[in-house]
Amino acid sequence: IEAVSGQSYADYVSEHILSPLGLTDTGPEYDPERADQYAAGHSMLLDGNEPREAIGHVDTRAMAAATGFYSTAEELSRYATAHYLGNEELITDDSRRLLQRQESVITAYGRDQGRYGLGMILTKVGSREFVGHSGGYPGHITMTYIQPEEQLVITVLTNCSGGPAQQLAQGLIKLLELAADPPDGDTRSGLDLSSFTGRFAGLMGVTDIALLGGRLVGLSPGPADPTDSFDELDVLDADTLRVAAAPGFGSSGELVQLNRDESGTPVSIRYGGGTAWPIEEFKARRSAQIAGIGPAPRG
Repeated sequence: IEAVSGQSYADYVSEHILSPLGLTDTGPEYDPERADQYAAGHSMLLDGNEPREAIGHVDTRAMAAATGFYSTAEELSRYATAHYLGNEELITDDSRRLLQRQESVITAYGRDQGRYGLGMILTKVGSREFVGHSGGYPGHITMTYIQPEEQLVITVLTNCSGGPAQQLAQGLIKLLELAADPPDGDTRSGLDLSSFTGRFAGLMGVTDIALLGGRLVGLSPGPADPTDSFDELDVLDADTLRVAAAPGFGSSGELVQLNRDESGTPVSIRYGGGTAWPIEEFKARRSAQIAGIGPAPRG
């Protein structure tokens, strides 16, 4: 870049990429004047009990073009929109096709390791094909997916080595796909569906009741793919849902009962044979609940 343009790498990128897109919190290499604004990176966990340690900011120097950028999720998403088809802010569609079409497939040990365009990783997540790229340096892992035709961008930045940026990004895509594919029929019942939503915890784990695509679903936020197992929830009345009847190993056809306070906020739910509470309430009662279980009865 310096040989062809006569500008330094940092100046060229700033003039031709950052300025046209109005990116003010993005830069091509470490800037010591902004050191107090950077999110500290952290070490990975070698075992379950090891605390993470903060990693000092590192000037990538000669590796700046490969891994030196700093940015925010918002501005990285803004940059990604410049790769939508028809967007001429940075490059033409002809150039964009060269970047985004498959040029190579990496294979090792008998397995495909990935597909690449020119500088872009090509990935299928769910039913959609994405282009984008990961990022990594000690203390930071990132992932950005772009769907150029549908104009969709998912960007996840993590500030720890081993951060699950790819898993989180793909999980978000799966949630969007679930929201975009509602079931037949209307389960709204004239009620405010958002009044049923929340995150609830019990001794068996955490459950989200979420509003996706105009309908309610129950799912666990823990798995990398939160849609791998979910319940479609039908509204019966202002305090009662029913798990839609469907094949599976869950509570098909059973009722979900909400207990509300005077303001109408759910303070507990009865779901799948157990009771769960909002997270902070469960934390407050967890130890006493465990102590009260006692030994299992005999006989």
